[in-house]
Amino acid sequence: MGERNMTDKQPFSSQSIIDCLKANYGLAITALMLLPLGADMNASVYKAETESSQSYFIKLKRGHRYDMSVAILALLQASGIQKIIPPVKTTNGKLTQHINDFTLTVYPFIDGQNGFCYNLTDDQWVALGNVLRQVHKFDVPSSIKDLIRKEAYSDKWRKIVIALDAHIDKPLNGDEPALKLQSFMREHRETIRRLVERAEALSQKVQEQSSEFVLCHSDIHGGNVLIDENGSLFIVDWDDPIMAPKERDLMFIGGGIANVWNNPREEEFFYKGYGKTEINEALLAYYRHERIVEDIAEYGQALLLTPGGGGDRMEMFEQFKDMFEPNGVVEIAFKTDIAPQARLVSSEKEKIAALDFRQKHFFDRLKIQDPYAWALDQKDHLHWLLYDGDEVIGYAHVQMWPDHRAALRIIVIDEQRRGLGMGNWLMDYCEEELKRRGVALFQTEASPNAYLFYKKLGYIEMPFNNPDGEATHPDDRAMGKYL
Repeated sequence: MGERNMTDKQPFSSQSIIDCLKANYGLAITALMLLPLGADMNASVYKAETESSQSYFIKLKRGHRYDMSVAILALLQASGIQKIIPPVKTTNGKLTQHINDFTLTVYPFIDGQNGFCYNLTDDQWVALGNVLRQVHKFDVPSSIKDLIRKEAYSDKWRKIVIALDAHIDKPLNGDEPALKLQSFMREHRETIRRLVERAEALSQKVQEQSSEFVLCHSDIHGGNVLIDENGSLFIVDWDDPIMAPKERDLMFIGGGIANVWNNPREEEFFYKGYGKTEINEALLAYYRHERIVEDIAEYGQALLLTPGGGGDRMEMFEQFKDMFEPNGVVEIAFKTDIAPQARLVSSEKEKIAALDFRQKHFFDRLKIQDPYAWALDQKDHLHWLLYDGDEVIGYAHVQMWPDHRAALRIIVIDEQRRGLGMGNWLMDYCEEELKRRGVALFQTEASPNAYLFYKKLGYIEMPFNNPDGEATHPDDRAMGKYL
């Protein structure tokens, strides 16, 4: 799950952990501190300090299957992959130590920040791409490969989210975070259903394909990339490696987990390090949808199906809500799935399509006939059609002005595609095209319903100063953005 903090997970007393470290690692621990890190409810992490002032990172994980994960980490380190942190061995040469039903692992403690708190530099993105390429090219020994879990495109999380839908309308005797989540899920029910339906459809599609399986980290979001004080980068938290298509990891690059790693420039430098590769867009879309469905399932179960209590429940709700923010994981997943294309109107056929679309989706709502059809024939007016395959799903009309200015006259998305980030996508596209044409200021007149849309995209209120002398509509607000 995203980056949810679980601050109350402590399966053993501090003294029992200290005794274990002394007996099995020969470490004389003087201080042990539980760290408020991680999204896994079955894991606890600590910082341990010794008499010699050395610090260690201690991880306790329920179950014993993580021995294999640590063994893989040791193999990667032995193969020369440097951007990982190898575990400290016990006095008997083991990579882990069992305590009852838990696995304890010890690592050197690296003081630094993770990718949720730190913006990677261009060089660090290149380094991340390079190390992930090495991981994907690593030849896993057959004896180990047979024991690693393999991608099965399971519908487990989809079934849980479908079952949770029944709780959205029921009276709920829960705490405030549970009630807020119930209301939010009710409000976004159609979006959640679309996520589940598309994850299911995409899973069927990709299973019909033949994809090479490689070793994947499986959860390489910003929280699992650590930057030390010297700027060196490390991939951490190798608890759940999987043999899967490379897109299992690549979906995080540009995927927007925790509303970071959603900048095209970051992807550009990552792939400079990773190298040229063919991306299966259907797999990328599947993994981005499935990841969100999993988070919805886990957050929903934790808040709706369990009693109140715990200081992190409101934080969990806020993180659930963040997934639906502009340029967040939901919007990015939908963009990946649809893969829209925008084309400047340049033929009679496209002109007719533009006139039909703007009449049906814009002027029909105003109950008037398009009074500006003449603008399709003017050189200082630009018209873009947004396509999903051969289907027109959006339209934008921009008027070029003197002094490196331009005005957005109309932007409209097919009603069936709204709420999927297509409006943001088309606005971003127009802005880039206008910058390329030398436009420095892009302006618009925002209706009351559209004001927040433009504000979230960075537009501010400013005089419209229409060179044609037309006044702004009294209900609209004049806004603009410097490109």
